[in-house]
Amino acid sequence: MINSLIEVTDMSCMFMGIGSGEVYFNLNLGNNFDISNVTDTSGMFQWIGINTQSNFILDLSAGDFNNITSNVDMFTGVPTSKIKVYVKDADAQNFII
Repeated sequence: MINSLIEVTDMSCMFMGIGSGEVYFNLNLGNNFDISNVTDTSGMFQWIGINTQSNFILDLSAGDFNNITSNVDMFTGVPTSKIKVYVKDADAQNFII
């Protein structure tokens, strides 16, 4: 589990392609997914789980994406028919699927 990323500013391509050859795939970044200083998430989740045979969950609800200035192709190639992405709405503090 990733516990602290407080000093990281560039996460471009960090998780790119993971789970792409797996039959079943889930990515749990935990409750301590602190990316409050990250400014670049370009390609961060690009092509994840591309060949997975089952539905999977990407839970980003603990992430703070308020300082992101570049997110080009962040989710390019992700099989949208098989994935549920959870994020937290900054204004309403609700979870969005």
